[in-house]
Amino acid sequence: MTRPYPVIPGTTYMLTRQCSRRSWFLRPDKKINDIGRYCLAHAATMNGIVLHGASVMSSHPHVSYTDPLGNDPKFRQDFFSLYGRATNKLRNRVGHCFELPNHDTMELVDDGAQFRALVYMAVQPVEAGAVQHAHHWPGFITHPHDLHRPMKVKRPKTSFFANSSLPEEETLVFVPPPALADRPIEALQQQLQQAIAEAEAAARHKHLEAGRTFWGRRAVRDASPFTESTAEQPIRTLNPRIKCADPEKRCAAKMALKQFWCAYRRAYARLVRGDRSVAFPPGTWKLAVYYGVRCAPS
Repeated sequence: MTRPYPVIPGTTYMLTRQCSRRSWFLRPDKKINDIGRYCLAHAATMNGIVLHGASVMSSHPHVSYTDPLGNDPKFRQDFFSLYGRATNKLRNRVGHCFELPNHDTMELVDDGAQFRALVYMAVQPVEAGAVQHAHHWPGFITHPHDLHRPMKVKRPKTSFFANSSLPEEETLVFVPPPALADRPIEALQQQLQQAIAEAEAAARHKHLEAGRTFWGRRAVRDASPFTESTAEQPIRTLNPRIKCADPEKRCAAKMALKQFWCAYRRAYARLVRGDRSVAFPPGTWKLAVYYGVRCAPS
């Protein structure tokens, strides 16, 4: 059984999911960019999700967000279901658009982790050797100046949405993560821009030192969406659930997660033995939503 994770309202995450076979189904072009923006805006609106940043590479998207209402699993389901079906229709293919297991989600515990997540997402096109500067990336990506700048996103003009009953327009807005929300917005944008510039410079130096060249915008746009990534990817490695810059907070968050798993296992063992009165730990989501199990108070 896949390990559950607690769904606690108010938690901040960074989400990543690879396309099937690490294919470049999300290779940037106007239609796929429009699809990504609309699907994210729609799923976030439907589930009360607060967005902080996004970066869609050719083979995988990254999204940072806070879940105020405890709807994270439903948000992910709605987002990737709509995104995958619309992408498959655009690319004229069938089957899974995104890899299974279905997500790589990290909880961002403190201000350091939330700040670094925004920098990490922004600098991904440079890290990947696609372009020399993040603002040259032709795909859907957010930058510091996008914070607190709502944008209206029209329903994409693709065949998948031709007869859709979905809203004609959604609002896509990104705001600072909770741990950074008390900083003046201009100061935060400047700090992020400086950190991104430094990370870009380090990535460029590492790339050029290895004798590699950058693709450039035109080559990225001209690539086939059915290309498969050939970069070596480690397998069977650790999949961290928690990101935290402060060692004490990180230890506390890991301990809380382990306690949740222990309590969940004990409750589940009692449930399968027929004890329907057992109380699962706070944060239990699937069994509570779909099967009506009881959860202990927070």
